Amino acid sequence: MRCPGQDRRYWKGDAVYQIACPRCGSAVEFFRDETRGRCGKCGHAFRNPKIALDCADWCGYAEQCLGVAPGRKPTATDPTGASGKRLLDAAERMFGADTARAEQATLVFQHAWELLAKEPCDARVVLAASLFIEPKKRSTERSDLDPATVGDRSAKLPEVTQALSRVGFDEQTVGRICEVIAGYDAGEERDWIEFKLLCDAATLSTLTAEESRGDLDKLEIALRSTLKTTAGKQRARDLFGT
Repeated sequence: MRCPGQDRRYWKGDAVYQIACPRCGSAVEFFRDETRGRCGKCGHAFRNPKIALDCADWCGYAEQCLGVAPGRKPTATDPTGASGKRLLDAAERMFGADTARAEQATLVFQHAWELLAKEPCDARVVLAASLFIEPKKRSTERSDLDPATVGDRSAKLPEVTQALSRVGFDEQTVGRICEVIAGYDAGEERDWIEFKLLCDAATLSTLTAEESRGDLDKLEIALRSTLKTTAGKQRARDLFGT
């Protein structure tokens, strides 16, 4: 008999879903226990950001079944832990019926996840912030910002704070995440590696968008002046070519 936790006959709800390919933006179907998938359009293979192996957190047979030791504390960057999925679920609840916004957030999250392995940083800050920024609304010049628009974006922070607290982040980490989000949305600059990685993840998500794919001029501009980290520039080259 197969373990019920991993037997697809027992699954309900969001057992199957679609994730945008980080290279071309096409929808790729995943089962919730699949670690990786491959885009049928461009062939790019990438990790499943919403993987759910929830039973591995408590089941005494998890190590034999999945190669995962039960009872260990999951981390935000651990693809077999539940932290990443809890973050994505919290963001989707906050966005409600705005599925386009949720898909955009998941795409930024994917790019952030890949960048974390290349730069020492607080992964919790980068991943959480990646879900609540609005990449296409960032201004590169603070003088261009409408004060009312800044106010509208700042108004979302209490809701973000509540969502992150429910996920289990401590007060200090939540404060840091909100500071990064506020700085990004206001078009400000920070010298923190977490802020730079967040900016690069957002830039990569816009390069994935339909209007940017195949536009080598936009890619060259991003490589020269927009992308802020070596990891971000290398990922752009790997994904889109030069």
